[in-house]
Amino acid sequence: MWASDMPDGSPGVAVWDLYAAEDADKVRLTCARASADAAPLPPPLPPTLALQIRDFLYGHIAKLEGWKDADEARKRVDECVSLSSRSSLFALSASH
Repeated sequence: MWASDMPDGSPGVAVWDLYAAEDADKVRLTCARASADAAPLPPPLPPTLALQIRDFLYGHIAKLEGWKDADEARKRVDECVSLSSRSSLFALSASH
């Protein structure tokens, strides 16, 4: 059996590390029942509503930061995210 390592590099564990091999069928049955009983996911937001929420949030950020409007907030936030992504990629490539 195989399990991936933990984020800190220590050996990973899996359900078979917690239960005896002869209990595998019981574990599978329990997992199947649990997933069947799980509540269904809510439907996704309609695209127009998602855009309205996004615009509202950018407008709110603009007011909090004293910026002109939602468009300015969007540009500044996108620029910040872009710079952050680039610096993260640089840090990753420099460490390998």
